Amino acid sequence: MTMNNSIPDDILIAIASGDDVSLDDITDAGVDINSLGNRVGRTPMMAAAFAGRCSLIKNLVENGATLDRGNEYGVTSLHEAAAMGHEGSVKTLLELGANIEAETKFGNTPLMMAAAHGHRQVVEMLLELGANVNHCDKSGATAQMIAEEKGENEVAEWLGLAADSDASHSSEE
Repeated sequence: MTMNNSIPDDILIAIASGDDVSLDDITDAGVDINSLGNRVGRTPMMAAAFAGRCSLIKNLVENGATLDRGNEYGVTSLHEAAAMGHEGSVKTLLELGANIEAETKFGNTPLMMAAAHGHRQVVEMLLELGANVNHCDKSGATAQMIAEEKGENEVAEWLGLAADSDASHSSEE
C-alpha cells in the first residue's frame, strides 16, 4: 500500500468530534500516522487529545504515533488536551512521555493553554507534575497574565498564588 503524506480531514474531524474512529480506520486510509491533515492541521494524536480519547491516544502511541509532533504553529497533542480541559488526556499524554514544557512558535506551553481557557484542574495537575508557572511566552506573558487577559480571574488568582509559592521555595534554596 502506498502511503499518502496527509491524513484525510474527514478522519481527523470524526476523531475530534468523538465519533467511533478506530486505529484501523486511520491505517486503512494508507497514510503516515504522524502526518497532518490538509485543512485541519492536526495529526490523529492531536485530534484524539482534542476529543479526550485516552484509549485512542494509547493505541496510537503503541502503533508509532509521535507524542510531541506539532503543527505549523507548534501546537502539540498536549496543548490540545490542555486547551480543551481534558484531564484524562493530559495525564495519559504525560504518562506516555509528552513534553510538559512544549512550546508553540509563540512560546505558549500547555499550562498557558489550560490557563487561557480557565481549566483550573488541568492547571493544577500540570503544576503538580512540574510545569513552570513562571515561563514567559515570546511576548513576555506568563500563564497568570494570559488567564487575566482572557478574563479567567479565578485561574489567574490561583496561578498568582502558585507563582508566589514557587518564588518563596526558590529563595529558600
